[in-house]
Amino acid sequence: MQFDNDGFSAATPNSSEDWSQWTASKTITMAGSHTITAKATDNAGNTKSSTIEINNVVVPQDETTRTKIYSVTGTNSYSILTTGGSDRAGEILTSSSSLIEKSISEVTLVLKKSGSPSGTISVLVRSGLDDSTAIEFGVIDASELTTSDKSFTLKAASSYIFKSKDKVLVGWSGTGSSADQVLVKRNGAERLTAPIRI
Repeated sequence: MQFDNDGFSAATPNSSEDWSQWTASKTITMAGSHTITAKATDNAGNTKSSTIEINNVVVPQDETTRTKIYSVTGTNSYSILTTGGSDRAGEILTSSSSLIEKSISEVTLVLKKSGSPSGTISVLVRSGLDDSTAIEFGVIDASELTTSDKSFTLKAASSYIFKSKDKVLVGWSGTGSSADQVLVKRNGAERLTAPIRI
């Protein structure tokens, strides 16, 4: 596949030797009209190509669906997740929250550990209407945590618009030992008033 005239790069077949479907990707940062050309070559060396025209619209950085919910550097306050204690920490969004009506697809957290936590840490939003899962950002492997603050950014497959009473949650099921802890750094602007226990 080739974008404009930047040279051809290999595509990936559906499976080994099955080219009935294939994928290729390019990151396009330039606005305007562009051409994408796909070229196939058979074992005999015969080639066939196909070209399409696209129009790329670049969205300015401040209009993306990126909102930091947790973790302002320098805010030394943590919600603690531990076996036998809170297994979830988070925030219930009030109608006065600056996050209401903002579209998000990415969340950044700062986490650290005490002890030796293992397993997965989940990050999601539950609807304030019926407590269903509104969006899942993904999971973090607890073994990646250190005893110092470490930033993690998770990107969901789609975006979600925050509503009043939605719950932003970070969850971890524990290890069976209360000595193993996951510490979720609080955000100074959207303060997490208390861990949420569900």
